[in-house]
Amino acid sequence: MAGQPVASAVEIHAEDWDSQCLGFQEAIKQLGRIDYVFAVAGINEQPWLPNLVLVSSGAGFYTIPAMPIYCASKNAIVGFVRSMGKLFNDDKITLNAICPGIVKTAISTSEFHVKAEQKGLLVAPETVVEAFESLLGTSSTTAEAIEVLPGRYSIKPRPEFTNEKSRKSVEMTYERTLQAKAAALAKVTAEAVG
Repeated sequence: MAGQPVASAVEIHAEDWDSQCLGFQEAIKQLGRIDYVFAVAGINEQPWLPNLVLVSSGAGFYTIPAMPIYCASKNAIVGFVRSMGKLFNDDKITLNAICPGIVKTAISTSEFHVKAEQKGLLVAPETVVEAFESLLGTSSTTAEAIEVLPGRYSIKPRPEFTNEKSRKSVEMTYERTLQAKAAALAKVTAEAVG
């Protein structure tokens, strides 16, 4: 609704369960419901890497002919993460994608979810959260797409090169891109100094 708040920041003590519950109650009081939670704890007990995790889907690996735009967008996330994650690594930033299979969300019907659950295909939210958590903190995993299936998750291997020429073409393009990045950085630095 126009004019209504869509986000709220609530301060809690992460180590205190009652404080966490009060935080959720306050957010619901302010907004009416909770769709997303961005939990940020100010704990500095160990060095942390900046970790970026994007959400894709199993459709980022597999085609669903009736959903071409959805599949294209999820493939784009996987391609972006696998490419940009390598470049971010130079800056000590990790970038990965979580790619769950069927999760109970509003994108499908209850009937569809019941069928998926009966066939053992429904991914529990807890498994998705575990996959996210595996990429946080001091994790150095980067440029990977994590396939999340019922009860498990793992790094999805990249497709193999068709032949040696396809591998060399990709390597050559990668080297050219690194050289262009270095040249652009040198130009910006020179302009800033002089």
